Amino acid sequence: MEFRVDDMKAEDWSGVSDIYRDGIATGNATFETSVPEWQVWDAEHMPDPRLVARSIDHLVGWAALARISHQLSAPAPDTSAITALRLVGLLTVL
Repeated sequence: MEFRVDDMKAEDWSGVSDIYRDGIATGNATFETSVPEWQVWDAEHMPDPRLVARSIDHLVGWAALARISHQLSAPAPDTSAITALRLVGLLTVL
């Protein structure tokens, strides 16, 4: 499968949320039980990096950083953030 990696934009949320929903269904991707609205997800994830993997006509994956603690107001050091990477059919949490 060929794909390219781009910055995630708000208009990508439909594809990202579909992949997120598939991850929730596995029971292994997240502690969430439902896909949040874009505004909630956007507020809970760091602004950079947010990436999507695009095939010819659809998204096949995404990656974003989320703060471990919502109490952190400054940019989090590496030990205070988690990375979620979701590709269709594959989940890796680093």
